Amino acid sequence: MAEVVQLKNVAKFYHTPEGETEALKDISFSVCENEFVSVIGPSGCGKSTVLSIIAGLEKPSGGNVKINGSGTVGYMLQQDHLFPWLTVMENALLGLKIRREENKNSKKHVDDLLRQYGLYSFKNAHPQELSGGMRQRAALIRTLAINPSVLLLDEPFSALDYQTRLAVSDDIYGIIKGQKKTAILVTHDISEAISMSDRIIVLSKRPARVKAIHKIELSGEQNPISRRKAPEFPAYFQMLWEELTNE
Repeated sequence: MAEVVQLKNVAKFYHTPEGETEALKDISFSVCENEFVSVIGPSGCGKSTVLSIIAGLEKPSGGNVKINGSGTVGYMLQQDHLFPWLTVMENALLGLKIRREENKNSKKHVDDLLRQYGLYSFKNAHPQELSGGMRQRAALIRTLAINPSVLLLDEPFSALDYQTRLAVSDDIYGIIKGQKKTAILVTHDISEAISMSDRIIVLSKRPARVKAIHKIELSGEQNPISRRKAPEFPAYFQMLWEELTNE
């Protein structure tokens, strides 16, 4: 499969009054078309910094990043950041408005996404009228509206309670796979990473480097909730847990 995202020897340094801090060291990996990859690592190791560099929000101190396809990146954060004074439809169209790409065809695309993923009847509602899961769906549709080459997900389920988190991760995974999108998820939740990913990239403590990359192969139905029940799941969990705790 074609590679959509390529990181080669990426490094990141921050300059502080105390001196230079090395956050990332020689990070190299690629993500293929339609692949779902998770990035895990110790708290504060620089997982979100990797996403920020891929998104172009931060510049690497060394190395390079390449995004193929349209080169457009969609970014979902921990909070949905829906504007409370805008309707669901207006929120979903916001990225297109900013990019000056709102037209008849792009509006129809958003309309179709709302219909397909159960939000069409709420298109004139405001975010405060939606459940947490529906808000995340609306945020994802807003991100998909700009037709990104890659979706970056920075712990998008962490603000939800556990039961809702499971349901929403299942929901969002289905939408991403249904839209045949390439996705990179940053999470501190090992089970979440295993249940959603084709591959998992394990980062070391700061300065972060790629410690290991694991291909995840689980038997049974291919959705996050069912994947948690796969017989291979506990072995993957134990392996990843040991890699993180041995840092």
